[in-house]
Amino acid sequence: MRSARRFDLIEADPLWPTSAYAGNLYSHGYFTLLRDRLKPNGIAVSWAPTGRVRNTFINVFPYVLDYGDIVIGSREPIAFDADSIRARLTGAVRARYAESGVDIAALLAPYLDRRPRLHYTGRRSRRTAAT
Repeated sequence: MRSARRFDLIEADPLWPTSAYAGNLYSHGYFTLLRDRLKPNGIAVSWAPTGRVRNTFINVFPYVLDYGDIVIGSREPIAFDADSIRARLTGAVRARYAESGVDIAALLAPYLDRRPRLHYTGRRSRRTAAT
């Protein structure tokens, strides 16, 4: 809130919905802050531990890719190309994750092997409409 900076990607480490103040992190107000800090074609990513969190996120973002437990939102349509993502998970990217013992291709496979549900609300944020 203190910065006018805009971001290509915003992702917050999730809290269990039963944790103190988790309601703030999964609130309409918080998701609105994320949406309004995105650059054009920027995306926000959130864990959706409950239907209520998922529905709130979908209500805020005009475009959402919904994987059930993870939601990806933007003010603009989101280009999803699983083959392109898989191609980027080779070479240096895969090696970088492997240094930490993470098989990034295996970790992302369940999300790349199925198509997400697309939500389009038809609403545009004031910031988007004004630009």
